[in-house]
Amino acid sequence: MLLCSPDFYNGLIKFLHMLLSVLGNGLVLAISYRRRKKIVGSELLCVNLALVDFLCCIFFYPLSIISSFSHAWLGCHATCIYYGLGCFTFGLCGMFTIAAISVIRYLKTCYQIVYGEEGQGTEDP
Repeated sequence: MLLCSPDFYNGLIKFLHMLLSVLGNGLVLAISYRRRKKIVGSELLCVNLALVDFLCCIFFYPLSIISSFSHAWLGCHATCIYYGLGCFTFGLCGMFTIAAISVIRYLKTCYQIVYGEEGQGTEDP
């Protein structure tokens, strides 16, 4: 009976989402750490986005998943405030990062503005 409840499937989907997010964002962070000396500004924004998503999965999703499996919100008002404020703050950080990535890609594409390359303005003979 409990396996057929919508809360169980909701918790299972959230768990799979968290697992894939931790693996994918962890891979991005590991690759970025290995080539940290070669990262330019626009790639740093992608690292920021991966870090925000990774931390949100680690600190906030488990509370929601466990609450789904128990069919009620665990904790009291304080855990609800913690979850809501944390997801709101990390969500805003992610949206602002995506907006900054979009502006930089727009400027690079439409105006051929080059970031992070040395020797701008010098022409080879």
